[in-house]
Amino acid sequence: LLVLNAIPWMAIDYWLLGWLVNDAIDSDYLALYYWLMTLLIVSQAQLGTTFLTYYLGQAMFVGRLGIRETVLGSLRASPYMLWNQGALRLVGPVLFFTWLTRYADEEFIFVMSFSWLPIMVATALLIRTLRPFTSEMLLLEKTPIRSGKSGLINFSRRSSSLHGSAGGELFARGLTSALFLPLMTIAFYAVFCSVDSVLNLAVDSESSWAPWFWMVALWLAAGFAAVVRFLSYIDIRIRQEGWAVELKLRAEAQRLL
Repeated sequence: LLVLNAIPWMAIDYWLLGWLVNDAIDSDYLALYYWLMTLLIVSQAQLGTTFLTYYLGQAMFVGRLGIRETVLGSLRASPYMLWNQGALRLVGPVLFFTWLTRYADEEFIFVMSFSWLPIMVATALLIRTLRPFTSEMLLLEKTPIRSGKSGLINFSRRSSSLHGSAGGELFARGLTSALFLPLMTIAFYAVFCSVDSVLNLAVDSESSWAPWFWMVALWLAAGFAAVVRFLSYIDIRIRQEGWAVELKLRAEAQRLL
């Protein structure tokens, strides 16, 4: 499921940035490619692990699904996901400004790469750190964006109730992830490069496979992050809803007394 979800994004990202490394490993823009590819995949990570998140939720609450059922179930929520992640969390703008670098001069490319794009990705990461469970709310809880009926909780109210009381803890978890996931990505990448050097996988290729290894390493780390986020979501829900039940029982006990 992670592969199915990530392959379209990998194709788009390589189309946007592949020109930076078309001249093999000695390209002057190799470091820039690694930097921009990291920004792209970090911004796309939550949207690119939709299938995985949906499967985890169904496996826990309903039962294990097949690949086809998981993909179809995820796609039903895709309009809301695309709006929330693509627009509000700046995946679309990051893609658009990265696309502009294909046709810009060198000065504009470096200004874009080290000012505008990092600021947009950092803003999106901050939003995701403080409000990380939007995928789970849209895919698993099927929370409506707007509630037409009175008493029905809409997306905004549900997000505030779920994230509000755990804001400090979520921020700490986000910082921990920000420290751990880059190390995991580098570890994956080092393994791929070591295997490549031992087996000489790219011997018949005119260019290095290292840029592809970096993309795969980033997506593997994104998949791991999706599992951790789902477990964090379950943890927060268990504690919040368990606490709410306990408070109701205490209130009922006081009323009976």
